[in-house]
Amino acid sequence: MEGYSGADYVENNQVKNMGCFCCPNRCMNFFSKPGIGKGLTSCEPFSGFTGAVWNLDMDTFLEATLMVNKLGLDCTETSAAISLLMELYHDKIITEKETDGIAMERGSKEAILGTIRKIAHREGYGDLLAEGPKVFAEKIGPDALEKVDIVKGLAPHAYEFRAYKGTGLMQAVGHRGDPLPLRGSLLEVDWNHAPDWFQQVAQEQFGDAEAAIPTSYKGKAFSTILSEHMERVADNLGICKWLYGLFIYYDVNMATEVFNLVTGKDWDVPRLLKISERVRNLERMFDVRQGLTRKDDSLPKKFFEEPLKKGKFEGEVLDRDKFEAMKDEYYTLRGWDKETGIPTREKLEELDLKDVADEVLKA
Repeated sequence: MEGYSGADYVENNQVKNMGCFCCPNRCMNFFSKPGIGKGLTSCEPFSGFTGAVWNLDMDTFLEATLMVNKLGLDCTETSAAISLLMELYHDKIITEKETDGIAMERGSKEAILGTIRKIAHREGYGDLLAEGPKVFAEKIGPDALEKVDIVKGLAPHAYEFRAYKGTGLMQAVGHRGDPLPLRGSLLEVDWNHAPDWFQQVAQEQFGDAEAAIPTSYKGKAFSTILSEHMERVADNLGICKWLYGLFIYYDVNMATEVFNLVTGKDWDVPRLLKISERVRNLERMFDVRQGLTRKDDSLPKKFFEEPLKKGKFEGEVLDRDKFEAMKDEYYTLRGWDKETGIPTREKLEELDLKDVADEVLKA
């Protein structure tokens, strides 16, 4: 983002890196800035309270981040709500009348900090916005509703899905939207730094070098599935997915060895991945019980209808037919019904989830 000075701000205002207990990576930033305060942040606010709200003032970023932390708000959802207000104001769908006299100018410090306070204290327009961007937009009208970008009720992660096709698939099919897809997406995102090497990794891991190429639709279904399983290995063991699944390229051998040392067992990686598959299917059946079907595995329509206007991927847009074909492949590889996106009884029984199939599928 042109004019973004995040790296310099970290250099000048970070006291130290911090992390969870005994973490060797320590990926969080502890800031101290006179006049603003002290506090901790990790990666999400760096996009949520900068680009998402058209803000280049890093002091405003820090003040907003510390404020949502102290008030118990989620930075991603809060910044997405502010972004919606700014978009509606920019397009003249709302005025100051709907926001208690606060002009929702893009990047406005008053708009950003004022909205955070309004949401937290459920004052004025913040009372309705606290229910989520969709609820607020429904109150405004159909034009506002068209501007809402959510996946399964949540703000999507800050990746450019029009360029990164596999990342888009991960976001769409994921449990509750899965706003942080894992390694399949980062092979795409990092691809331009070393294309040959990343394509070699993709060939070895997925059997298709194109799985690493952002604009390709090939190999993305399998990379999505393996990424989901790798993420859940760390979750299931109660260890950090960033360290044992994200920063080590598709290698959970270390996590498996740690598990065996702690428990005295002699399990291998395929067994842990199979458990992850069981967890992923159990998540899906929870969603199915709540009414989820294939149609919910989608993305906001702007990613299909509005090509990127600039940058190295200028002109890229998701092709809806190819996107749906990726979903077909994903469901087939998963053993889920292609028409509905629901796991088949055969797959559930294979994973020792017969009781879940009996409860949810009935037949």
